[in-house]
Amino acid sequence: MGLFWGSESTSTSSGGGSMIVTAEQMRGEFTDHMDRKGLKYSVLDESDNIVLLFFGGKKYDTYVVADFDESTPCDTVHFSSPNFATCSKSNLPALFIKLNELNRRFRWVKFWVNDEGSLTADTDAYIERGTVGEECMYVILRVSNILEDALESMEGLVELDKSTGDALRMAGVLRRFT
Repeated sequence: MGLFWGSESTSTSSGGGSMIVTAEQMRGEFTDHMDRKGLKYSVLDESDNIVLLFFGGKKYDTYVVADFDESTPCDTVHFSSPNFATCSKSNLPALFIKLNELNRRFRWVKFWVNDEGSLTADTDAYIERGTVGEECMYVILRVSNILEDALESMEGLVELDKSTGDALRMAGVLRRFT
């Protein structure tokens, strides 16, 4: 049994009944996994089921947000590193070439720039109940590692967006894995 794309009433069955999977249940399964492993995270918004994780990298610190799908049944999770860097207008042409290269190289994560020159990396994943913790951590670690590699390849084209990190620090949500 499990979750299936496109079903009207996705459910899991355990003997004699079914249960709709909600974003709250998925987030709870993920945070329970994190707690069991002793890993640090911050729930940014319980009503929207958004969880933030920070990573100290070899060269760059990264952060990844896991946003559990609010539709019922919940079966996808959106992972992103919003506004992780900025680019000046003069560097945009070279950045677009670099982003195309990165999007070809890293098929799991897509990079894009908004009208203000802020960069975001994101991906979506189908996650089955019962494996939420392991699957989400795999995707989160993969996004963080890819982001660090991408930042190294974008040196000279972008600046890390200190305002996002500073805002998160001021909100008291900066956590590191130890």
